Amino acid sequence: MNKLLYIFITSLLLSSCGDADIVYQNSKVIENNTWNKNEAVSFDFDINDTVEFYDFYFNLRTTNLYEWSNLYMFVEIGSPEEQFNIDTVEFSLANSVGEWTGVSSGSIINNKILFISKKRFPALGTYKLTFNQAMRQDDLTEVMDVGIIIKKAVLK
Repeated sequence: MNKLLYIFITSLLLSSCGDADIVYQNSKVIENNTWNKNEAVSFDFDINDTVEFYDFYFNLRTTNLYEWSNLYMFVEIGSPEEQFNIDTVEFSLANSVGEWTGVSSGSIINNKILFISKKRFPALGTYKLTFNQAMRQDDLTEVMDVGIIIKKAVLK
């Protein structure tokens, strides 16, 4: 009986440790750590509140052998009405002296970068967020996975 109670309490504590402001979180593995310019990475997410503001974080996991200090991407957001917003975004991954700005763990660099702040959606429904690498080479090596976190924005 004590063992079951311990497992229940531990499970309850672990499940309550999540960030309540996260609306959506997902990542996708890049096969063979090589992201081809023609391989889009897409995420479908639901918006159930058109009054709320949201922040979007781009997650990128690379090895320390990634040869660039930045990443250019084409970002596309599709709405339930099939209207698409497309933008080109640059993510800085290293500072001016070449040190990684992400969190390093051995040979892996984790980047979490705010790229859309305080966005409000015009309609309820399922949206699609698509990333295409827009670097000047077809195959971008040493990219392990790409992800997003969508959180409720903190308004000040």
